[in-house]
Amino acid sequence: MHAADLPGGFRATPALLGGIYLLGPRSDERSAAEIVPLSLHRAGLALLGHLYGARWLRIPQTQALKWCAQIAGRTPVRIVHAPPGLERINETADAVIADARCLAAAPS
Repeated sequence: MHAADLPGGFRATPALLGGIYLLGPRSDERSAAEIVPLSLHRAGLALLGHLYGARWLRIPQTQALKWCAQIAGRTPVRIVHAPPGLERINETADAVIADARCLAAAPS
């Protein structure tokens, strides 16, 4: 499938990033998806932990942290904790979509 055929179309120009969702660990005790907003400090550190290629690109740790802190300062970052079982992935997707809609509707 071509991206232009996806529902909603395809953007040829940059769009604002409304939020970043990081997958948290699963737990057999979790009964429902949970989305946890991160504080600015925790968001910057969480993004740093997901920065791909910083080591082999030889990006200094201080520069990488600065970039991650800048992103976290402009974009909400959340951890998504999903319930166990692949058959429940739609629940998690629905929770993320609902949260993203709330972020989009919030005044900036």
